[in-house]
Amino acid sequence: MKTMKKLLFSVCAATLLLFSACSKDDDKNVSEMSVTEMNSMIIGSWNFDHEDWWESDGDHGTEYGGEERLTFNSDGTYIELLEDDRYTGTYWITNKKELIMRNENSYYSYNDTLIIETLTKTDLIMLLGDDDYGHKYYYKK
Repeated sequence: MKTMKKLLFSVCAATLLLFSACSKDDDKNVSEMSVTEMNSMIIGSWNFDHEDWWESDGDHGTEYGGEERLTFNSDGTYIELLEDDRYTGTYWITNKKELIMRNENSYYSYNDTLIIETLTKTDLIMLLGDDDYGHKYYYKK
């Protein structure tokens, strides 16, 4: 009977340890993540949730709504569906935890640079802005 209790205790302890180790990895701070980890986590489709914005004069707000989806592919390309518009391009993540999105749909190409603040299996939060204005975008998987 003691052997059975020890075995049951060992299995329970191992299971608990396994789950706590997994949740720790899931909650890793962006500053602790390598570019390789971030590249693997960003792959997939992200649905726009909301946006916070502010201006230097103190004006600020939150906007919801609109249909937007970002899809990051493993080959370094992305597709952005915004209402009825479709944008495509390439992306990469820098050592500074910046997401560079090169839009290749117009007469000229341009880069959008966003700072990745949060990246988990279910949440992506990115900042676009400077001291005078800013936008923080929230996405869900």
